[in-house]
Amino acid sequence: MDRDILAKRYGDAFMAFVKEGCGLEKGVADLRNVNRILVDNPDLESFLLTPGIDYLEKFQVLDNVVRDDFSDEVKYFLKLLIDKGRFDKFGDIADYVRIVYSHGIEVDALLKVSYPLDTETIRRIKDVIERKLNKKLHLYIELDSDLLGGVYAKIENMLIDGSVRRRLEDARAKLLATKVVYGT
Repeated sequence: MDRDILAKRYGDAFMAFVKEGCGLEKGVADLRNVNRILVDNPDLESFLLTPGIDYLEKFQVLDNVVRDDFSDEVKYFLKLLIDKGRFDKFGDIADYVRIVYSHGIEVDALLKVSYPLDTETIRRIKDVIERKLNKKLHLYIELDSDLLGGVYAKIENMLIDGSVRRRLEDARAKLLATKVVYGT
């Protein structure tokens, strides 16, 4: 198996694992710090890669080195790599995670517009939504003439409907709900 593919598989799996636990930022930081420890202490890496040493002994040394500042998820991941005989790939996995995940995860977002928008307008819309949601977006743009104007955005399980069509429907609902009293 190609080392890049292996690093991607393990890196993506690790990040999916920490997403539900300690969080993506903590996961990236922990891997970066463990990698720094291993680079600064080549004897430690040699020890962890030595095939003749029992797993339990490696786990004990690892527990002494990777202490309270590190998440349980990264501790489990390191032990998994040792157990599966993949610890030699740790540097590649850490580099992959650093490159791909350090700048935050982009969330896919669908932006529907009623007519083509210029790049600057799309960038401003994207910037406003990113600031409000505190997430980086990867926009997919779709033309939808039914909107009549404005924009409609779907980000994960959230909808932002700023379309003219929705505004007209809201106005219609308010008018229908308004009680008209005829007086003399």
